Amino acid sequence: MVRYMLNDLIVQRLQRALSLVCLLLVTTTGFAQENSADNHTLSVTFTESSVDSSQSSKLMERARIAIAKAEYGRAIALYDSVIAMNSPEHVQLAYEYQALAHQKARHFALAKAGYQRYLEMYPEGSDSDRVRQRLAVMLTLEQSSPKLKSSTKQRALKSDSLWNTNGGIYQYYRYSSSVNSAGDSEQVLNALSTDLQLSSRYRSKTYDVDVRVSTSYFGDFLTNGPGNSARLSYIYVAGVDRETDRKIKVGRQRQSNGGVIGRFDGLSIESPFAESFSANFVAGFPVDSSKQTSIETGRHFYGFNFDWQTMGDRLDLNLFVITQKIDGMLDRQAIGGQFSYFDNADYLFGLIDYDIHFNELNAFMLNGRHRFENETSVNLSFNIRKSPYLSTRNALIGQPVDSLGELLDTFLTEDEVEDLALDRTMDTQTTTATISHPLNNQYDINGSVTLANNSDTPTSGGVIGIEASDSNIYYSTELLGRGVFVESDISIFGIRYSNLGNSTVTSAYTTLRLPLWPEWRINPRLRIDFRENTNGTEQLTVSPTVQLQYRPARNMFFELETGALLYDQDTTLGASEQFQIYFFYLGYRYIF
Repeated sequence: MVRYMLNDLIVQRLQRALSLVCLLLVTTTGFAQENSADNHTLSVTFTESSVDSSQSSKLMERARIAIAKAEYGRAIALYDSVIAMNSPEHVQLAYEYQALAHQKARHFALAKAGYQRYLEMYPEGSDSDRVRQRLAVMLTLEQSSPKLKSSTKQRALKSDSLWNTNGGIYQYYRYSSSVNSAGDSEQVLNALSTDLQLSSRYRSKTYDVDVRVSTSYFGDFLTNGPGNSARLSYIYVAGVDRETDRKIKVGRQRQSNGGVIGRFDGLSIESPFAESFSANFVAGFPVDSSKQTSIETGRHFYGFNFDWQTMGDRLDLNLFVITQKIDGMLDRQAIGGQFSYFDNADYLFGLIDYDIHFNELNAFMLNGRHRFENETSVNLSFNIRKSPYLSTRNALIGQPVDSLGELLDTFLTEDEVEDLALDRTMDTQTTTATISHPLNNQYDINGSVTLANNSDTPTSGGVIGIEASDSNIYYSTELLGRGVFVESDISIFGIRYSNLGNSTVTSAYTTLRLPLWPEWRINPRLRIDFRENTNGTEQLTVSPTVQLQYRPARNMFFELETGALLYDQDTTLGASEQFQIYFFYLGYRYIF
């Protein structure tokens, strides 16, 4: 009996420790999550980072089409917008392709300046090698004969109709074990993960074809572990008519506009019908998780949306209507729209999603950013949304059945099922203000304040309700330095304070990225969290981590990371409990 109680204690501590692992991965942007065992509160902070990525992706695609049409001035302006957004996913490519657009427009001085600026900002990597080659070719052609220039141009034209394929293979062995206060140890993770990413494009004078695959496999070596599993993030084929700009995409994909929520298996069509206008159609089957590797037809949706780009493509408007069904019932039916505006100094994004079946506001979002002449940026974000997104399927939360059909078989009417769906859906509200400022050429500083709260959910249908959370407040500040310890290093120092109603958490963290030699890099990290609960107990978590990277070739990386999560808690009985998790992973990345 004592051993069973001890095992239960280990499981409870492990669950709480793993919750803290999630907390340690949080930074001042993205999603922030705080779990409290006392009040079972989940607070989520939404920022504009995912929105930026989606909008900048659309601008990058428009710029690519503009270059294909030889509209280089338009492409340059579009890349300006992406650079102003500073989207981590696209800003580097935007700098490169903007210089390329200048080169194609025969703005050779601006092209050279753009390539040189790129290399100053991104001196390492395979992309930097490519830019160096482009710059070297430009300098060579300036001093070469017309015959050489002509032959080079002809080779470039011939290469336009070839497949261009790239991607990567990532494979890592991951191991983790836990040790409790009694000294008992247990393997938590023992697995080999393999990821494959493939992107292939065929370009001709009349059309483009894109193929993308992103999949992974998790091999579990634990006897009582979760087992082997596969993931399928993307697999689609997209075609573009370069003369009409009509685009069709078929397969597993993700879309952030048109009322579509995340990933789905299906079809999307974009059909321009006038300058800067397009009518779009989307239909498919929602995908809850990339672990879902087959098409599940229990839910399906279809929708229409309308796009309008104006003001030099800096203002983008989208209006949508969408219908989703499940097990013969209406799951979701919504109307709404979104807009985004970009220029060199400002960014503004707004979204509204209203469910006309439930007559409820599903989401309202307004994000804005202004960049001053001294490079100071101010960001404001206000978000109201249902959590999870309102749908009839929410009625299944907490129920011992897997489908709405089974729920209806318990002598519930469709109206009663929809009432349960409303009961299981919370209202969340989040407001965030962030300011960042470059102190000098070496240091940047930023700070943010976030206020978040959730509504309650009633007890109904045999499911216990959740109490409303007090307003959770998060304060954070971060200092980013370059070349602090050695040349080309990046150093981050941050502190964070969270007031969660029943507890407060004070956090401090640092991350260093230190180049040792051209092929070697070390990345030590340390985070400390101190939680004080209103019941008088305290928790201290220390997480040291170090990552070592070896890059023998520009497309090959070897990585080793090891670290620990050291957890110390006071119980309500006055005793002290310690819990530790130790981990390491070893693997490689091959880029082709």
